[in-house]
Amino acid sequence: MNPFVNRTQADEYNESIQRVPERKPGVFVEERPIVGDVIALYWLDGKSEDKDLAWPPKWFNKAYRVDIKKEVSAFLKTGHIAELKSHEKLSFLKNDTLKEGLELLDISSRGNKADLVQQYAEFDDDVIESVVKYKAYKITDKGQKFLQQYQNIIAEHMALKNADPFNSEKKKLSRLELF
Repeated sequence: MNPFVNRTQADEYNESIQRVPERKPGVFVEERPIVGDVIALYWLDGKSEDKDLAWPPKWFNKAYRVDIKKEVSAFLKTGHIAELKSHEKLSFLKNDTLKEGLELLDISSRGNKADLVQQYAEFDDDVIESVVKYKAYKITDKGQKFLQQYQNIIAEHMALKNADPFNSEKKKLSRLELF
């Protein structure tokens, strides 16, 4: 037995350490965020289900260990993002989605994106929601306040955006402890 090591009782040991509960995948905990939460929230502003969330960047899962679709529902529950209203979301949707909605309304679906969005102007929100099923999201004030705490993380991610083709630096960034 080593004379320089003192035995401790289980009670003393348990009192001397801080236990951090395991984080469940796809659960956003504002008090204990991971780097992937910050990047996901930043990325979601103005994104739509038909265009961006249908094929999200692979680095979300590979580098930051987050499932972006689960993050959306978590951020909605906590009030960090909100769904855009009918007229607000039109400019974030794909042209094909806009054209399909106009065809359902028996309206010409020709022109560029601005023309397509303009053709919806005469309809109220209920009509638009009935023909355009996809959702788009925006960051709320609560989400903005959260992101302000982590501007350095966002800046580092943006610096790596095109300079890290194999996600190795993003993986290093994802290991930072934020709490």
